[in-house]
Amino acid sequence: MQLRLGIAGACVVLGACQIDRLSHQPPPPDVEILQAGDSILDSVQVGDTAIVVDSLAIVDAGGGSMGWDAAIAHGSPWLSLLDDTGVTPARLHLRLDPSGLGVGMYRDTLIVSGVSQSSIVRVPVELRVTP
Repeated sequence: MQLRLGIAGACVVLGACQIDRLSHQPPPPDVEILQAGDSILDSVQVGDTAIVVDSLAIVDAGGGSMGWDAAIAHGSPWLSLLDDTGVTPARLHLRLDPSGLGVGMYRDTLIVSGVSQSSIVRVPVELRVTP
């Protein structure tokens, strides 16, 4: 099975490790980026307190169901997940809270992995606070 993340037209695939099919040739990478644009970028003005909600589509490339987990790599207080586990197909919802942030670029990384697999997808998340 493969796990696919759709990000504003982008798609990332997580592949399952199938030990019974390994050969002497190196296995293909577990993570394959199918399209460019594999990040989340939002912008707000300084002083804005409206929470920005964004989402990612998560589907099993094989058409079945697969469990997944999500986490925020660096635990940034301005970024949170509304759901951090589920079964495909699903949408993973993120909240970006600009309250109290000064002008600048704020970055973290969303990590999504298939529950029964060793595959991991890292999705950069950026929040730009403008004057």
